[in-house]
Amino acid sequence: MTMVVQAEEGLAPMGEWRIEVAERLAGIEAKMVTKDELAALSNEIAVLQGTLEGVAWVVRTGLIVLTVFVAIVALPRVQVWWGKKRAAAHEAARRRLLTRTEEGSATGGVP
Repeated sequence: MTMVVQAEEGLAPMGEWRIEVAERLAGIEAKMVTKDELAALSNEIAVLQGTLEGVAWVVRTGLIVLTVFVAIVALPRVQVWWGKKRAAAHEAARRRLLTRTEEGSATGGVP
């Protein structure tokens, strides 16, 4: 969509502007708008911009809170769980090694 804003001669002092919007698919005609209509559109754009900034703030704050939660609560718990899991795996490996060593010594070194 292409937007061209032109001031009509003689209308600009009265606050009216001609906005030509050429949209290939829809074929919308050029429309005359007043200064008040442009101000209303500007206000709507400002409201939408404020809404988007609010959404961005909420998302950014949520990510910060999530990061802090992971760093303070979840990560230490995962580290403890992972440490217990590794300790259990090491203990199982040690037992297997001891069992093989005992079997080997009982059979004269032949497994």
